[in-house]
Amino acid sequence: MEEMTINIKNLIWHVVKQWKVILIVSMAVASLGAMVKVNTYREILSDENKKVNFERQNFEKIKEYTEEKNSLEEQIVALNNEHKMLEQYMDDSLLMNIDPLNCVETSIEIYIDSKYEIMPDKSIQNPDQIGKILKSYSTRLELGSLYEDINEQLQYNKELKYLKEIIKYTTNSSTGYITFNIKTNSVEESIAIGNLAVAFIERLYDQINNEIAPHEIIVYPIKTDSIIDDSLSQHQQNKELRLLTLNNQLEVAQNTLLYLKEPAEKNLGVGYWIDSLTMIGLCGLVSAVVTVGYIAVMALLFKVQDEEFIANEYSLLVLGKQPDFTPKKNIIDKIIYKKSNDSLFKNQQAFYEYMIANVKRLISLEEKIHITGTIDIDLIERVAKEIENNVKVQVTYGQYVLESKESLEQTMNADFVILVEKMFDTSNTKLDKEIKYINRLNKEIKGILLL
Repeated sequence: MEEMTINIKNLIWHVVKQWKVILIVSMAVASLGAMVKVNTYREILSDENKKVNFERQNFEKIKEYTEEKNSLEEQIVALNNEHKMLEQYMDDSLLMNIDPLNCVETSIEIYIDSKYEIMPDKSIQNPDQIGKILKSYSTRLELGSLYEDINEQLQYNKELKYLKEIIKYTTNSSTGYITFNIKTNSVEESIAIGNLAVAFIERLYDQINNEIAPHEIIVYPIKTDSIIDDSLSQHQQNKELRLLTLNNQLEVAQNTLLYLKEPAEKNLGVGYWIDSLTMIGLCGLVSAVVTVGYIAVMALLFKVQDEEFIANEYSLLVLGKQPDFTPKKNIIDKIIYKKSNDSLFKNQQAFYEYMIANVKRLISLEEKIHITGTIDIDLIERVAKEIENNVKVQVTYGQYVLESKESLEQTMNADFVILVEKMFDTSNTKLDKEIKYINRLNKEIKGILLL
């Protein structure tokens, strides 16, 4: 036998039809909650300490909400500012637009010769001025004139901080070198920047030579090389990852603020009771629906509830499925019945006419059929009488064949068997045993009727 499942549509309507039970359980739970609330209310009013504690808790909740709200708003402003700055950096930065897999790296070395010599015949030596000379060049480079020249000559039109990312220099008083390191996308661009850097140092020469100390400058040939720059690649990835992180943090903060609920300022008046009773009512309703739903699942799980299951599992023809024709006494039950009933039968007589037509189509005249099932004998008898009165066949009927000797004998004497079962009442297990037992008796089951 296939694994038992529950038809969701059947389950939903089965729960909806129990609206009276849901209402009663909801009211019971709500009443119980209201009694507890009334008792709590009386205790608060009668005890000054509890009243003060109630007001303090109310104040603390509002304070906690306000602090969290302010913190989130400040966080969002900070994240937005950092996000905008990082986006602007990634758009404007020259370094971010260099291909790390084909980076042109240029090196320029300029040697500063201070002409310093040690006098062997003198005990006191003049100090070497190389440190002052290099510091003077470094100070003028820091002022940014070189970057302004490059910006203008090569038409970068960028802030100087972006040029300083691709053009770096160092000075070394021990060796006397000024070294420029340049990163660009092309050899031509690097050489152009290098020539402007050399020209800038040469323009400074006369002034520093006269004001600081005599010296000479020697410019070595410009060296360029195309490399795979792992450090540049890592720098670019870090910036992109940070931008993604900011997006996620900003989304989380905005959603948290959006769904942050301001606590209602409670007092021991009408508002307190409205909030309390509303919550109690909702809890009662949820409890009732869950309870009825659980009971419905347990009721349906092992019961016949789907004609398709019977047809597929046992290859039985469903001769008809009778809807619930019980008169509905109130408008709610009438509406539920109308929405949940998808049957074409308007009344019970129409259902029986459909059943008789199917029986006539399947069974030849003068054949003997036995009608049985696991349900109440009165229901089986009514079906048998309808067939006997409208079809020229010999009809017998009886109770569950595994529990009735008489019904078993009648089954053995019949040519065919028709089963009568009740939706949401017949046990799947009993039906399975019934069908398998009749099959072992070598009796053909012409079909099944579901009431």
